[in-house]
Amino acid sequence: MEIVLSESSVVLVMKRHRRYDPEERFRYLRELIDEFNKLEDSESFAKEQVLANLSNFCYDPSNHDNLHKLDLIPLLLHQVQNGSEKLAEFAAKGLCNLAANPKSIEIIKKAGGKDIVEVCLYRESEPLVISILYILLMLKVSTDELNQKIEQRLQTLSQSSSKRISNLAEILLENLRR
Repeated sequence: MEIVLSESSVVLVMKRHRRYDPEERFRYLRELIDEFNKLEDSESFAKEQVLANLSNFCYDPSNHDNLHKLDLIPLLLHQVQNGSEKLAEFAAKGLCNLAANPKSIEIIKKAGGKDIVEVCLYRESEPLVISILYILLMLKVSTDELNQKIEQRLQTLSQSSSKRISNLAEILLENLRR
């Protein structure tokens, strides 16, 4: 027996199973972003907690439209580039969660995200480098888009003692060869 659902029936089922009011979720996400922006750099622990919370919301595709409307991607890119190691890690994880969404990829590219995340390939944090490699994979960068220095960095990372880093770097290099 085959069950076929129309798009409207899928939307109806999703609405019935939604555990929150979409308007309340939007307001809550806006409040989180406002809170993050109001925190001083000296309040690093609080900033980390709020950004980690925002990055967790990026995991759920039902939040993506709201996060796009709230311009979260530029905030995340800014933190990847300018934030502390911890803030950069949380921001990169949020971008990873969003990167499965084609609209997010488009926003990341338009915001110069490829150039921003490439810089992070030189950071020390293994979780950050792993996230950056994943983002570059999702951006589907080509040889034309990468400079030689970045390709050399990917070669170095493909020899990393971290299997996760070496595997992701190797996949990126293989994609570039195609």
